[in-house]
Amino acid sequence: MKKIAYVSAVSSLSTAILLAPSIASAANFAFQPRLEAGFLYYDFESQAGAFSSSPLGSGGSILTQQNSAQGDFRWKDTLPLIGGGLTFFVDRFFADFSIQYAFNGSASDSQTNSAFTEGGVGEFSTFSSLERSDDVDFDRTEYAISFGYSITDNWVVFAGYKKAETNFESDFSAITRTDTVPILDLNENVTIATIDGELDYDVEQDGPFIGSSYGWRINKGAFDGVFAASLALAFLDSEIKQKLKNQQATFIFPEEIGPLPVANQTVPTLKGDTVGLTLGFTWRGFTPVEGLTYSLGIQGYNYDFDSDETLGEFTETAITFKAGVAYTF
Repeated sequence: MKKIAYVSAVSSLSTAILLAPSIASAANFAFQPRLEAGFLYYDFESQAGAFSSSPLGSGGSILTQQNSAQGDFRWKDTLPLIGGGLTFFVDRFFADFSIQYAFNGSASDSQTNSAFTEGGVGEFSTFSSLERSDDVDFDRTEYAISFGYSITDNWVVFAGYKKAETNFESDFSAITRTDTVPILDLNENVTIATIDGELDYDVEQDGPFIGSSYGWRINKGAFDGVFAASLALAFLDSEIKQKLKNQQATFIFPEEIGPLPVANQTVPTLKGDTVGLTLGFTWRGFTPVEGLTYSLGIQGYNYDFDSDETLGEFTETAITFKAGVAYTF
């Protein structure tokens, strides 16, 4: 019986399947489970909105205001991952289902927020600032389904749908300062407090993708397999959901009071979208066991999401290194 090889051309969106040049004459239907493990380098960065200016008083002086509730921060780490999938083949058509889970991520960063609120006639204006540090644990799950067709023995096109969720859990501490201007009496118009609490920060993405893979058969000594490259274009929508909980505040100026409990807060959902490219390279090698193959792959993307509410943007970078085995029935 002739050898059958199905080559995974890896992208972060799905596993596109490339049929090798040699196809068993009687194989009109086949299926292939696979298991994978490796590492994910993940980098999530948030950039606050643009600055604007507000006039203060009749003298025409200017204070600047940051139009964001979250400031700038960056969380990144290299996470272990596990994954798997199942592919069904009918002649040159295929359908693929995949899942990937990365875990034990941790990061830390600090951010500074500031805002100026101008009072009306007869009212005072206030200037508020917050310096916050975060210690974050996170994980990430990706699901995908794709359908494709082998145009030739070396060239595959595919399309599908992807959903990804990254869950951040943060312990944070912050120091806040609020000034009432004009300052008439320091003790009466300045408040300084510390706040400790927890933050749930969930990033959800989903959308369709299209792509293509091309493979080259290599048979030189111990290297017997197919090297494949894939390129995919994704059209993703994203939501960021935030919830502050278990907060307590301690006022340290002008008078020490606390700690006092602070009510849990759910920040309005932030939405954004992007169109991004994913590039992947995979080596799929044959083994002495009929139907059993192994794979080594690298994939990567960098997506920039713009907020629909013009509150800034966030950037997501992911580079995956994976090794896997697959068996064709």
